[in-house]
Amino acid sequence: MNIEFEFYRNISSVENKKRAALMTAIEHILSDAWGSFSEPFLESHIEKNKSWVLFAKASGEYVGFCSMSVKRIRGKKVHYIEFLAVKKEMQNNGLGGVLSRKMFARIFFYNFLFLLRKPLEVMFITPNVRVLANAAQYADRAYPDPRSADGEGGIAPADEMTWKMANDVIKMSSDPWRTLDREGLVLHHSYKETPWLIYRDETIPWHSDENINIFARRYLGYGKGEDKEFVVRVRFTLRSLVRHLFRTSKKISIS
Repeated sequence: MNIEFEFYRNISSVENKKRAALMTAIEHILSDAWGSFSEPFLESHIEKNKSWVLFAKASGEYVGFCSMSVKRIRGKKVHYIEFLAVKKEMQNNGLGGVLSRKMFARIFFYNFLFLLRKPLEVMFITPNVRVLANAAQYADRAYPDPRSADGEGGIAPADEMTWKMANDVIKMSSDPWRTLDREGLVLHHSYKETPWLIYRDETIPWHSDENINIFARRYLGYGKGEDKEFVVRVRFTLRSLVRHLFRTSKKISIS
């Protein structure tokens, strides 16, 4: 199945009729993948944030999207991934990873001059270790980074700035009372209202590298049905851009 991509740098500036259709598509994707979200919630996290939104289309139908907004956190310009969602029928085939890589590529493109002076900061929250590992392999620095884990999957606690930034992200969220561990930046109780979204045995996004799976079992409790996910901080430089070029320039085909 051929996948096409459609990008909007500021969805709030799109013509009203088209924007309404796009927001409806977002609602349908989220409802299929995770469950329903209120219209005010989506407006505040996508439209009012002037979000960048990248859609994936299959046979003319929107089947996935990634949205990103820009925040100021601890005096830093941070590109924050608000949503990365794919309809159930299109899950477990790598489309989520492709959406995230293509969004990163657009962040690079529109911030090229900034990249010449300093690293780009990107943050997101995810229970998916494949998404984390995908970002970490291109970043110059990442936390948590499964590649730095020891034989038992353990890593050092987050540095002071990363720890403070992660806490600020949670404080700015719609559920600021969740618990965050410094080691691994493991966030607890995100799914107390939506327990069906916690990975079960048949839906766990195992990685091809068993060392990364050991890391995921240790921190996210993969296979135990635990309500945990990572808060992630990655820093990209021009070297990261070079690593991305050969992948993001290709159109993918999923069978």
